[in-house]
Amino acid sequence: MRRMLTILGLVVMVSLLQAAEARAGAGGIDTYRSFAGPAFSATVVLNADAVHTTGAVPEGTVAIKLTRGNTSSGVLFDSGIVSGFTNGCDGTNGATTPTGEGVEAKTNTRFLGTDWLPNAEKTALLAPFGITPDPSHPLVFSDISNAVCTEVGGVWILSFAGTMQFGKKLQ
Repeated sequence: MRRMLTILGLVVMVSLLQAAEARAGAGGIDTYRSFAGPAFSATVVLNADAVHTTGAVPEGTVAIKLTRGNTSSGVLFDSGIVSGFTNGCDGTNGATTPTGEGVEAKTNTRFLGTDWLPNAEKTALLAPFGITPDPSHPLVFSDISNAVCTEVGGVWILSFAGTMQFGKKLQ
C-alpha cells in the first residue's frame, strides 16, 4: 500500500510540474497569429535552465536587443515566466521535467506570437523608436529562427533571433 501511495504521489507531482510549465511557457498568455506595424529584428539570450539554478547568469535572466534601421535598443531583466520553465532550454537540457521536443519546437511554443514581455520592458525597447506600447497590440515575435542551446559554465542558455511586430487579435 505504501509503495502504491508513493507512486501515486510521484505521478501527481510530475503532473503538477508539467502544468506549471504550460502556465509559465504559453498557457494563459495571449497568443497572436496576425501582426501589424513595423518589423524589428530581435536577438534574445536567456537562462531557462531549471536544473542548474546557480551560476554566473541567474535562472530567468533575459537579454533582448531590438534593431530597426540604424536604431537599436536593449533590455536585461529577470523574467518570472522564464524562471518558471521546468522543461529547460529545449525539453531535455536543463529540464527538471524532460519532454524532448527539441530547441526549435520548444522555443516556438514558448515565444512565437505570445505576449510574454513585461510592460516596462516593452516600453524601454520601443522608446528609442518613438513608439508607445499599446496593450491591445503587444510587441510579440512574428518569426523565430536560429534557436540554439549552449552550455555556459554548466548552465544551459537559449539564444534565438527573430522578427518582432505588434500582435493583432483576429476578429
